[in-house]
Amino acid sequence: MPSRLWKRPLFVAAAAMVVLSLSLAGCGGGGASGLASGSSNLNVFVTDNLSDTYSSVWVNLHKVTLVKMDDTTVDVFVSADGVQTDLRSLNDGQAKYQFLSNADIPAGPYKGVRIDMDKDLVLVANGSSTGQKVQFADAYDSSTAGQSTVNVTFPQPKSFANGENLPLDFVLDQWTVVSGKVTPVVHKSEGQGLDSSDRHVDCGVHGTVAGLTGEAPTQTFKLSLYGGPGVTVNTDANTVVIAPEGSTATTLANGENVSMKGKWNPATRAFDASWIKIENPEESRMPEALGASANVVPGSGTFDVMAVATKGFLPSSNQVHCVMDTDTVYKSDGGVTLTKDAFFAVLQGHSGLKVDVRGTYDEANNTIHLKFAKLDGDVHLGLAHAKGSVVSFDAASSHVVLHLLEWEGFSWNGDQNVDLTCESDTLYWNTDNSQMTKDQFFAALSAGAKVFFETKLQDDGLHTRSLHLMPPDNG
Repeated sequence: MPSRLWKRPLFVAAAAMVVLSLSLAGCGGGGASGLASGSSNLNVFVTDNLSDTYSSVWVNLHKVTLVKMDDTTVDVFVSADGVQTDLRSLNDGQAKYQFLSNADIPAGPYKGVRIDMDKDLVLVANGSSTGQKVQFADAYDSSTAGQSTVNVTFPQPKSFANGENLPLDFVLDQWTVVSGKVTPVVHKSEGQGLDSSDRHVDCGVHGTVAGLTGEAPTQTFKLSLYGGPGVTVNTDANTVVIAPEGSTATTLANGENVSMKGKWNPATRAFDASWIKIENPEESRMPEALGASANVVPGSGTFDVMAVATKGFLPSSNQVHCVMDTDTVYKSDGGVTLTKDAFFAVLQGHSGLKVDVRGTYDEANNTIHLKFAKLDGDVHLGLAHAKGSVVSFDAASSHVVLHLLEWEGFSWNGDQNVDLTCESDTLYWNTDNSQMTKDQFFAALSAGAKVFFETKLQDDGLHTRSLHLMPPDNG
């Protein structure tokens, strides 16, 4: 029976409950930990109807506020830095939904909602990759300098049941642009398709681990956003966890700063995490972009990202240029560390492969100088790696039990041993990197010996691909 692990690797850790603060792909923040009498929990989403005029409409969302009948207000989403969103990407012929916030609100009724955004936005016309920087019309100027406010009136006063959704539809085909000034239209959507998981887009969020429960790889945690109670995040054997750069393997713990990418699951009202990266606060503040790769030039260490999501900036063009630095860290889709050459070889061999990149953004040249680049396509090129000391072994049943010392590409509880089952195609290697037979490998094993292994992570768990004996002095 293969061991159950969290997909993708060296130095990954078990998932935990997380407190979020910023988001990629426009995902936002949280609500409250306990409901007061008469209050309800509300999920806020943004979507778009189909516009034939633009290929992208980039805005920066700062606040969503419910307005009661007596004009008192309740904030359901607040972000000083904002959440950058390509509104046009939220419709492919049918509405797609981007999670923005989860909040506990007092009883209604409410007459409408107020949306605060940066006054500046970027429009990319169909057939062009270059954006046009425009502004919302002056009539929408907010009391906050550099921001605009759009007021949405509900067709009739609205009270929200516990667990109800508020989808906000940015009706792009009704937006007008005159002399570089935009008049927007936003409605409360009917939410068609909102209960279908395939109509929700991936979101990237950053925050702090809190309230961890479960055993790796199956765990649950909270991402507390913008001071609220936050959203629930679930992990399983398919979730990739990446440890901090320069760190040995570690297990997620309450209080750790993380990035999480995942998709909202309407059935569980929680995020299903596809990957989590443990990081320091500086990393979480880095500008970020996600999209298909293009114009790959290995010799100069450059490529472009056709951005569908960004964090920390509004791109002046959908085609964001990426330049590698000497200290850039490269990761496979499974979270395994790659060399620069291996990373570029994958990009060249898989046209249009999605990548997730971070670094320093140069606005004048629409360029990111990269500190981190991860393959995001479903290519499954990287095997998970781990190193451990032998606890026990049995040649007859082809089992090796290891206490893990380092691991990359999957989540694991460092206090637990891993039981590896050798398979018919497992390869065996000696300390001098010469290949061995299975019998020779087991004959050379001893308790406490160090073993490095590679594994392919599949839906039913860990499948051992190779086992390497390590020299005695290799700690």
